[in-house]
Amino acid sequence: MNPKTKILLTLFLISGFFLPVNSLLAQIQITLDTTENCAGDTILIPINVYQFDSIGSITLFIDYDTNVVEYLGHINAHNLVSGMLSNAMRSGLNNTGPLIGKIGMSWAAGMGPVSLGNAKLLDLKFHFLSDSCDLTFDPGSEITNYEADPLPVNYSGATINEIPPPGINSQPSDTTVVVGNNASFQIVSTGLTLYQWQVDSNGTWYDLPDNATYSGVTTDSLKVNSCQLSMNNYQFRCLLSGCIDIYSNPVALFVSPASSIMNKSHDDFTVQCYPNPFSDHCTISYDLNEAATVTLSIYNYSGMLISRIPVKNQHPSQHQITIDAKDLNDQAGMYFYRMEFLENGVQHITSGRIAFVK
Repeated sequence: MNPKTKILLTLFLISGFFLPVNSLLAQIQITLDTTENCAGDTILIPINVYQFDSIGSITLFIDYDTNVVEYLGHINAHNLVSGMLSNAMRSGLNNTGPLIGKIGMSWAAGMGPVSLGNAKLLDLKFHFLSDSCDLTFDPGSEITNYEADPLPVNYSGATINEIPPPGINSQPSDTTVVVGNNASFQIVSTGLTLYQWQVDSNGTWYDLPDNATYSGVTTDSLKVNSCQLSMNNYQFRCLLSGCIDIYSNPVALFVSPASSIMNKSHDDFTVQCYPNPFSDHCTISYDLNEAATVTLSIYNYSGMLISRIPVKNQHPSQHQITIDAKDLNDQAGMYFYRMEFLENGVQHITSGRIAFVK
């Protein structure tokens, strides 16, 4: 073998060895982005390209589920491929039959190849119905150079997911505290949720600010600091925002004077209210372990005192108090009851809700 032939053969072998490696390093990538959305949203799915150089033509087919999304076309195309065509493909002659769940896209270079490098090719626009589906590139997709030679491409699809609506697993409950102490309200929810605690003022609900009095107003746990007597019977609720807005049940803050007050303990007495809701009357039943003076107060949804029933010197036993519709001015709605038990100079307090329906 003469020296010239030997050199040519060596160069051929070297180039043959390195070309696949260089080709692999420069391989084009085309990707879609996975998204999470609310039913009814209009969504944009970007097509991103990498190592997208010396391109002569683009042919893409993307499969989707017509029960999940409706294709609305593409927008925001890169200026170098501004003549891109796309449509939701249909079956039948002249593409006039039912949708087949496939997007067809095409583009061809004019005066020469184009190079985008790493960039966004365009945005696919969909109307999201519900549920979830995959977006996948059909095997018929092809990228060529200006000589119409197919180029190696790595395609990566994506998934369109539905965000579940918020739900409440555990409602907040009424809280009784001694004046000057802190109170807290907790809610347990599901779904992607934003929280906003609110306070009722004369029948209108207002968002609480985060300040010295209230903290955690945009979390699942509201803290009311240094409760004052003027805050007695304040009503709170939590707005949960996601794909839809829902509200927790309203809850009451009861603030008691500092004089020898204790919260109710199940070892001291047991309180039951039945039936609840009620249409005629309901019965509040309670057990006393010691003689006590009992006071029952009824408040409406806005925290206004509706009725107060004092009962003096009750002996240790089971007792009952009946609440009639007339005690509630015969007005259906949500009410709050507060029971105070004075035993041997020590006051115990408990509270709850009752619903009067007609």
